[in-house]
Amino acid sequence: MAVDASLSISSEPRKDLERSADGELGGPCLTGQAPCDDENAECMDGTCGCRDGYVADPDVCRMKAGENCTEAPNDCVFNANCTDPEGDQDFLCECDLGFLADLGGRCRESR
Repeated sequence: MAVDASLSISSEPRKDLERSADGELGGPCLTGQAPCDDENAECMDGTCGCRDGYVADPDVCRMKAGENCTEAPNDCVFNANCTDPEGDQDFLCECDLGFLADLGGRCRESR
């Protein structure tokens, strides 16, 4: 039997084959049975994902910039805070100074 010398064997796990644990974001779940670990996530098509208005940031579902929020706890995306910009008790997740919301609802450094 011939052996291809260009093939290599590695003891490192392949990243493309790694799976998230049951209940973790991106991990497997069963609708109505094993809940997702994050309270702002739900089982969608057999995978835990963030509910509408939330985004994985980075591995926790956080409220998107521009969404209504409650003053505490601050569950807005990183580089954002829950504020009442007009003083009318209508709180919103707003990006911090120097950051702008991207199309996905995350706050990115403005350039």
